Amino acid sequence: MNITLEIFLFIFFALFLLVGGVQLGLGIKMLFAGKASLGAIVTGGLFAGAALLVSAFFYYPNRRFDFGLEAGILLLAIVGTIFLPRARIEEIGVGTLIAVGFGGLVAMMGGLILVQAFQQSEVLFGVLLGGCWTFVGGMFFLNGIVALLRGTALGTRVRRAGEIEILPEEELTRAAREAKKKKRA
Repeated sequence: MNITLEIFLFIFFALFLLVGGVQLGLGIKMLFAGKASLGAIVTGGLFAGAALLVSAFFYYPNRRFDFGLEAGILLLAIVGTIFLPRARIEEIGVGTLIAVGFGGLVAMMGGLILVQAFQQSEVLFGVLLGGCWTFVGGMFFLNGIVALLRGTALGTRVRRAGEIEILPEEELTRAAREAKKKKRA
């Protein structure tokens, strides 16, 4: 198998394991706090379980070390989320985590398309499709990294059905205040 595809699959499985592990960790944390958490545990279990099962079938015959790394990533995500203070998560901002996680995933998928297209001498297709995905994902990823470095929390809001906007928390609260003023007037 192509080394580029192997690296992509490892990172792809790792991202799903991280998402599932964080969701499982939040569910377990909520369970210990006495809050209802069945939805979080089921969602995290489905994400992490599916990714771990597929990676087990993919890695087990020849690449047991890679499977062990994947399982370790899941375990670290669960334990890290359980012990990470909620105030720190709120300080970072959900939008920041979304921008970094999904921006990185989209950029990697675009990079894989680019590499595969160039290997098959489909330069125009690679630049048009893979280049666009890489650029958009990279911009989201860099936006999240810059927000982390500046200490700015990013948040999300739904503008219309299917359209989510990622903005700094200050802008979101200011926009919410202005919307309340308009409703009162």
